[in-house]
Amino acid sequence: MDTNYTPIHYQSKVSFQPLLAVLNRALHHGSSGGVKKLYSGILEYAHEHPELQNPIEDLEILETHREWMEMLLSIIFPPTASEHEMLFSVGLPFSYTTIYTSRLFNMLFIEPGTKNIKIPDNDTGKDIEHDRLIGAYNL
Repeated sequence: MDTNYTPIHYQSKVSFQPLLAVLNRALHHGSSGGVKKLYSGILEYAHEHPELQNPIEDLEILETHREWMEMLLSIIFPPTASEHEMLFSVGLPFSYTTIYTSRLFNMLFIEPGTKNIKIPDNDTGKDIEHDRLIGAYNL
């Protein structure tokens, strides 16, 4: 990106703990049999792999557990969303690195051969970087 500013790099991590806590509560508060089976399998796997219960900075951990992560995130983004060409992605906070995207999002916004969102070299790219900075300051 040809800019007259220096992009700021944030130390960020991804955490599945909030979502796992929601699944755990749902599991113990009257969910149906099918939901209990789905959630208990996801939670059991996370319990067996403690690295998934803590904030994750090393994306190789996610690659090792990609199938589990896809099952977990399919609760939020059901397979029908991809079939209907909806746009969605999950990424590291304040970063342009994705960990899970819809097929359409990947096709439109991801640099080929990477998991990084393409940022334009124009005013739009500068606006995106500016908004990312403002978002971090507003936390």
